Amino acid sequence: SLPLDNPQAEIIFMNKVFCFTGTFIFGTRKKCLISIEQKGGIGINYISSDLDYLIIGSYATDSWIHSTYGRKIEEAMDLKSSGHKIKITSEETFVKALENYQ
Repeated sequence: SLPLDNPQAEIIFMNKVFCFTGTFIFGTRKKCLISIEQKGGIGINYISSDLDYLIIGSYATDSWIHSTYGRKIEEAMDLKSSGHKIKITSEETFVKALENYQ
């Protein structure tokens, strides 16, 4: 199964770094990046120790490990296991945070 945080993390946008992987119902990755930048977040296309959130698209499946976007998930999990505070969360949680953003 997907390695989502349980419980899902609360998403804060301002000055937080986001990366997206997988395919999104919300729209393209570009649309996702624009939406977080409009709320003060920072979007990147790679996994780094500066990353706060990895958002996994809703079309991800349990076979993620065998797909190209699975590399980002693996890298985030490796950083997390070495003590970094990366939050791995779902598109659903991301969209709810966008809708509830004040």
